[in-house]
Amino acid sequence: MIRVCPATFVIGHKAYVVTGTDSNFNSLTECWEYDANSDKWTQKANFTGTARAYDIGFAIGNKGFIGMGYDVHTMTYFKDIWEYDTTADAWKRKNDFGGSVREEASAFAVGNNGYLCFGEDNVIGWTRDMWQYDTILDMWTQKSSYPSGVGLYGVAGFVIGNNIYVGTGQDSSSKCYQFFWRYNTLTDTWNQEAKFPGAPRGDCSAFAVGDSGYMGFGTDNNAILYSDFHKFYPDTLSALNELPGNEMRITIYPNPFVSSCCITINDDNGINPVFTLYDIQGRKVNTQITHSGNIYKIDRGDLSEGVYLLTIQINDQTINKKLIITNN
Repeated sequence: MIRVCPATFVIGHKAYVVTGTDSNFNSLTECWEYDANSDKWTQKANFTGTARAYDIGFAIGNKGFIGMGYDVHTMTYFKDIWEYDTTADAWKRKNDFGGSVREEASAFAVGNNGYLCFGEDNVIGWTRDMWQYDTILDMWTQKSSYPSGVGLYGVAGFVIGNNIYVGTGQDSSSKCYQFFWRYNTLTDTWNQEAKFPGAPRGDCSAFAVGDSGYMGFGTDNNAILYSDFHKFYPDTLSALNELPGNEMRITIYPNPFVSSCCITINDDNGINPVFTLYDIQGRKVNTQITHSGNIYKIDRGDLSEGVYLLTIQINDQTINKKLIITNN
């Protein structure tokens, strides 16, 4: 059956499409599983909450989460959150979202936490708050809001490491934007990135593959539909990073590396950096770091070949670097 605005999430090589509306704008509760390996669709247990569309979805481990959304016929907004167990093929209601009811919000998964931001509610309209959902404690915590005073809906984004990259969207006057921001889940801070290079718009499609993001399509306030697609490459590869005042330089060499790499931090005032390493899925990984003076050595240990993101915390500055481990 055709459908519009369902919730989706991906677990391993399987994608799940849940809820949405049909051609008559009837809200649905169907849940479908797509196996990318066999190119096969299988209907699963129906969503046990109220039928809806414009809801959010994200996945952590072997569990999918959907919720929020809007029913067109009854004009009802929702804030309930549901967990789907792929092993048991069963739905379970979790604690409601900590903010207001809303549709067209944006949701992401980083580590064991879900993050939800933006969207339209039925009271204040367009929102700009950010919330963290701890899937282990089943608890919502409000985080720092998007620093612009403009509430948005139809915002798109993706996750790379511990960062959520999010932007575009429409405000209450239907004005569309190109702004693009990075939200650091570790430091609860927002930093503005280079603007989306396409025309201002909302309701884009976006995803990350490896260490790069992709975003495009969408529509603007004149109902113009777009087909362009753009690649976003975060500034984590450069071997040199300068902080304000040109007081500090960070050099990583070699990179890529086989067994170890060295990080040199040139600073006249003395610092105590904190290093954290993540795999490309945003999971924290253990590694041995030793140092002599201002030179810090990272040993590969038993880490697999691939791309990793290194976060360097220096006082109130957070610097992200990409590390590449190879076998030869």
